[in-house]
Amino acid sequence: MNETYDKRIMKQKTHRLLEAIAALIISAIIALIFSFLVSVLSSSQVYAQRVAGREGLYRDSVYRRVIGQGSTSLSCYLSYPQGGSSVLRGYGHNAYELGKLGEFIRAALSDTLIYVRSVRVCGYCSVDGNYTSNEQLARKRSLGFMQFILSEYPFLRRYGIRADWVGEDWDQLRSLVASSTLNERDEILQIIDRVDIFSGREKLLMDLNGGAPYRMMEQLFFPLLRRVELTVEYDLHRIIEERYRRKLNDREFALLLEQEREKVRREERLLAEQRALKEKWQADSLAVEETARAQQARAQQAGAQESARRADEAAAAAYRRRREAAREASAARTEHRKLYPLWGVKTNLYALAGLTPQGERTTFMPNLEIEYFAFGRWSLSASALYAYWDFAQGEFWGVTSYTLEPRFWFSPTGLCRGLYTGLYARTGDFDIRRSVVEGVPTDNRTGTYYEAGASLGYVLPLSRHWYLEAGVSGGYRRVADKVYDVEQDKHYLVRNQSQSRLRLTDIRLNIGYRLGKKTIK
Repeated sequence: MNETYDKRIMKQKTHRLLEAIAALIISAIIALIFSFLVSVLSSSQVYAQRVAGREGLYRDSVYRRVIGQGSTSLSCYLSYPQGGSSVLRGYGHNAYELGKLGEFIRAALSDTLIYVRSVRVCGYCSVDGNYTSNEQLARKRSLGFMQFILSEYPFLRRYGIRADWVGEDWDQLRSLVASSTLNERDEILQIIDRVDIFSGREKLLMDLNGGAPYRMMEQLFFPLLRRVELTVEYDLHRIIEERYRRKLNDREFALLLEQEREKVRREERLLAEQRALKEKWQADSLAVEETARAQQARAQQAGAQESARRADEAAAAAYRRRREAAREASAARTEHRKLYPLWGVKTNLYALAGLTPQGERTTFMPNLEIEYFAFGRWSLSASALYAYWDFAQGEFWGVTSYTLEPRFWFSPTGLCRGLYTGLYARTGDFDIRRSVVEGVPTDNRTGTYYEAGASLGYVLPLSRHWYLEAGVSGGYRRVADKVYDVEQDKHYLVRNQSQSRLRLTDIRLNIGYRLGKKTIK
């Protein structure tokens, strides 16, 4: 009989070894996913930011700018010695302009995980003077500026930075004149549009109305033409592919880019509505408070109690309006963060710490729970737990658990948050050696168990997708086990026994992640 029992024990060990390997693989996958998410959330010095799912791939403000514009530019109005082309930080007001340049590079290239197609430096000169000299000066200053920023920001080399130059920036001058209030604006625009640069365009402008408009442009506009411009063009195709995690042809890219830009436009409208609501609230509050103060002042001057009462009523009305506006603003800010869940994945940190429902310390127990939400205020949860390891000094803890639990959520919002209750059924087996006396394991039991009962818990959202869950379960538990002794690596059956009772069967402290639908389309 003992030999038969030994063979059965060996078969159980082989079976549990295979289960342990599977459990370790599942635990490793969960740990890798969790570590990846933590590293992403804690990273601050990266060029890109990735998260699980398709929402929140980039910081909102930067992503809206990148998708909406496709590129960004900065004009630096640097000062040079006569005929010079090298950038001198301490010359003129260059320190201020180079400070703006540093902020621009950090915002354009280091603020988020974005992909850059190219970086371009372009030098410009004003339209006065000799064209050839202007073009040579623009070239020298463009190359000098590129050399300076590569020495200050060497990582820009990876983007294949290139330099261009424009000898006379007539396009910018025309734009400045068109948006100005110069009396001769229309005549200046006609000369720029109809007369070629090498056919006397500048001479006609200098002769117009005795030269007064030209002198005005020299004073107001020409300094704005002398600049070096840094342009960063983003790789929208790669950004969209990274967001959707697959290769896209040109047609798919164009379609998805338009969809993303439409999302950006919706978010911009939402932000504009929130700002308008906040401004309206502030304006209404100020107007009501000013009205209340004026009424109170008149009441004090007149000594009329009725006026004072009306002032108090106006103040109360102002408070009610502020409170209502604050609620509306809060609802507008938080509505887009809500999620109607469809699936949930979680793990019990209490069991991972090796604690039993009775508070006993055992060993690491990997576990995974999946919850399905598709029944209004009902959900269905399925979970599994596995452990099969030595711990302490010669003690051993082996247990498996499989649970199925339908739940009812008390909140009628459909968000499945807050308080819930449920009914559960659980089964599993165990092999436990809890103490060692003079090197020999004692209190050795193996067997199976069945449970059924009720659960109660509470879910606290941390963000749109992440949440904490705390709960307890209790009910009927039936155990059928075999007590055995271990002598010289042999296992000897002592007796069979079984017991049934009501007890606390589970304590949950879960960290979880949900997938579902947003409330705002």
